[in-house]
Amino acid sequence: MTVIRDRREEPPNDKFATDKQRFRDRYLERVRKAIQDDVANRGFQDIGKDGIKIPIPKETTREPIFHHVGGNPKERVYPGNRYDVGDKILKPGGGGGGGQGNGEGASDQDSDAQDDFIWINESEYLEILFEGRSLPDMTKLKAKSAKTVDREHSGYTTKGPEHRLDTDKTDKKRKDEEMILAKGAEKRILENLAEQFNILSQYGEKAQTIELRGKSKQEKRDLILNIFQHVNTGADVNTAELSKSPEAVISILQQSVDTLNDRLRAKVTADEEHRLGVLETRLQDQFKGRSKAGKLREEHLVYEYDDDVPRPNAKAVMFCQMDVSASMEQEDKNAAKVFFWLLNKFLKEKYDEVDVVFIAHTTTAKEVDEQTFFYGQETGGTIVSSCLEKTMEIIQERYPVSEWNIYSAQASDGDNWQGDNFKITKLMDKLLPILQAHYYIEVGKPAGYESDLFMTYETISSRNNGKVHTASGIETPSDALEAFKSFFPVGGAGPSSSYSPSPA
Repeated sequence: MTVIRDRREEPPNDKFATDKQRFRDRYLERVRKAIQDDVANRGFQDIGKDGIKIPIPKETTREPIFHHVGGNPKERVYPGNRYDVGDKILKPGGGGGGGQGNGEGASDQDSDAQDDFIWINESEYLEILFEGRSLPDMTKLKAKSAKTVDREHSGYTTKGPEHRLDTDKTDKKRKDEEMILAKGAEKRILENLAEQFNILSQYGEKAQTIELRGKSKQEKRDLILNIFQHVNTGADVNTAELSKSPEAVISILQQSVDTLNDRLRAKVTADEEHRLGVLETRLQDQFKGRSKAGKLREEHLVYEYDDDVPRPNAKAVMFCQMDVSASMEQEDKNAAKVFFWLLNKFLKEKYDEVDVVFIAHTTTAKEVDEQTFFYGQETGGTIVSSCLEKTMEIIQERYPVSEWNIYSAQASDGDNWQGDNFKITKLMDKLLPILQAHYYIEVGKPAGYESDLFMTYETISSRNNGKVHTASGIETPSDALEAFKSFFPVGGAGPSSSYSPSPA
């Protein structure tokens, strides 16, 4: 089967993007696993950087080949061969020896080496990593801040690409025009032939005239039939065909005019001869015009076209709150930073209008830029409620609740002043009504261990319809990735309210 691919929309420097996409889709599960392994094994600052090379087993990239099946096989032994029918020939071994053997010692090149690969660039890396994931409960839309547009069918035009041709409307336009043009052409042809007939008929023994004006279609047919039978005595006419076909009516009137031409043309005056010549020339043009009716022409073509239709765009803000106190060891911070790196890239990859606010806290909290958040070296004691107070302060200053979908994500090792947990509960009672969701990950503690701070958030979650989502036992980048996947599952399903890796 011939396959025709339209490559006109492909960028000039990537002519085989379609084929590469099909190849990538074929190994999508392998690609996803390789990317997740890459996240788990890299430092957060290197995740996705410069893309990734993903090996593919060579045997899976072989294309199927069809062979013709012959008839009965013939066994022949040619003179000079040192083998006989039925002998088994051992395959030579690999390596430089070149000797025969049972294949032992074959080089890696003889095995199914993974020397074919898929190259995934940084953009594709992020696209696959976050594919199908979205923020939950994006309900606050503002058309005035729309940045996204959808292509929607907006009407029809006479110019466009071939694949947008509307064949039904094109054919209807052609048939409608055919009906109008054909009727007009038939009327003019009949009037022309009737005038020729009347000029010639006056020189006959019994002069007859044809007057078509004011007559119905059936009356015209009956008149032309009577004239034909009078002029062509004894001629047979299929009256059933005559009632159906305008061509048949024109044909018998043409025959009547031709008959009178043969009999009486020599008798007409010079003026009438000139008039007949004009009518005959005009008749040829009229027949040509009639033949064009119904033929597909460029002006019949009707194309669909789409317009950009603005869509209300959901505005979102994510507050990233990280504990940078002394109790957070470097490995703990690295695990937290992997989670926040994924979250930050996810938001920028998936949404046009999204703000990310970075808050670092010890005993006090402050808003910092992205560079300081990920690479700062600050340390000190721990008061977790300070980051919640800072979040509330920034919301009141910059983010009207009626316009913004507000989210917050928090990472801590769970070490907090005991009396502060009560204050956290009070602050969350104020924050949750204006938040779409709050995410808390606890780092640096083994799976199964749950701090007082973690239990505080679990209690808050149970009282607030699952708006608070928690993850504990986050010790490695791989754990951070799994927590992220748990919070933002593929397909828009609701996130799990609590996640913890299985104990080792």
